[in-house]
Amino acid sequence: MLDIRLIPGAANDAIDGVVERGDGSCALKIRVRARPEKGRANAATVGLLAKKLSFAKSDLSVVTGFKDRNKRILICGDPTVISARLKILTTDPPS
Repeated sequence: MLDIRLIPGAANDAIDGVVERGDGSCALKIRVRARPEKGRANAATVGLLAKKLSFAKSDLSVVTGFKDRNKRILICGDPTVISARLKILTTDPPS
């Protein structure tokens, strides 16, 4: 499971690293150009994450927060591979 803080309708698609939320929890901040209409922002989020993590889109799914900026994404696969790819993704400069 991966917690996401989504910014829809942004100027470009990007992953901005890890942010701390008001309750002290952390989330991966993601910006997508897609508007939050008819699931477009959710689909763009899954597509961007799949591309950056080198997974198929079918390996990722939104499980909570369908109509909210705070989302939880399920990533299916080998936990060791997922962890390694997330570590690289969160330590690289924002893209």
